[in-house]
Amino acid sequence: LRIGPEARAAVGHLMKFIYHRREKMQRIAIAALGGIGSEARDAIPVLARALSETPHSEENVNIRIVIIQSLQQILVPALSLNTIDATLRRSLAVAVKALETTLSYGPLGDWAIDALSDIGEAGVPALVKALQNGDRHIRNQAATALGRIGRAKPIDNGVIPALVAALQDNDLWVKLYAGEALVSLGEKVSCAMPVLVDALESPD
Repeated sequence: LRIGPEARAAVGHLMKFIYHRREKMQRIAIAALGGIGSEARDAIPVLARALSETPHSEENVNIRIVIIQSLQQILVPALSLNTIDATLRRSLAVAVKALETTLSYGPLGDWAIDALSDIGEAGVPALVKALQNGDRHIRNQAATALGRIGRAKPIDNGVIPALVAALQDNDLWVKLYAGEALVSLGEKVSCAMPVLVDALESPD
């Protein structure tokens, strides 16, 4: 099997193995779909469903990481195309929702944040929600990801208030990452600078 866009004809066959009873077969098929890239976009809804339906458990961490990586490898090049049709938009929404559900499960959080960050604008709402996550590490990573997305392209206005609110987080590191994200956005957040300065000067 040649991995790459040329292997598009194999997508349907590989999708049959996403729910295979043997994890090794699952991993091989799912990784192969990711290797095909944007031409495997028909598999996005099935991969997203598999990510959501696979139980949170230590024994399932590896297969779920492979699914996240595959979604990332398919979605990122697909979204870079000049034309994004309605089918891809629906698949994207399903994938983002599935990635969002993994944020509450520690071992997968970093992987999901990385995928949402690479997806870009469509991942912003999930990242904003992640600023309220109970895990401070996830909140840190979400703030950093939002700053990275904002540097690359115009960012939704709702992001800046969310980062400003994160400056009041109980965790010092969350405050610092939120502040760093705001600073990285430059002129886009000039209105938030007084709040940022106050937060930095706070003894807490």
